[in-house]
Amino acid sequence: MKHLLLLFFAGMSATMMIVSCEKKPITTATCTTTISYSADIVPILSQNCTGCHNSSNASGGYNLTTHANVSSGANTILKSMRHSSGTAKMPQGSAQLPSTTVDKFDCWIQQGMPNN
Repeated sequence: MKHLLLLFFAGMSATMMIVSCEKKPITTATCTTTISYSADIVPILSQNCTGCHNSSNASGGYNLTTHANVSSGANTILKSMRHSSGTAKMPQGSAQLPSTTVDKFDCWIQQGMPNN
């Protein structure tokens, strides 16, 4: 019983570490301009994402048509845009988006994901 409890708590610690790692930002871009959600981010999503990730489809469980949805999944979206390991590479079946586009999304995250 003592060993089972030890394994249980060790597993919980590992799970908590994994979950806490998910919350850390993965930003790397150097930002020199203010990014606007409506002027910069919405067009990126409209051109590359919302054909599949919308309110009537929400492929993979992602509806990227609202600020709240995009900001709540921003780090995962950024990882997918970067084609990072452990995430679905987006846009699916297409080449990685240009680094300038990905960096713009990254900067928006760094700037606090304003709804502007």
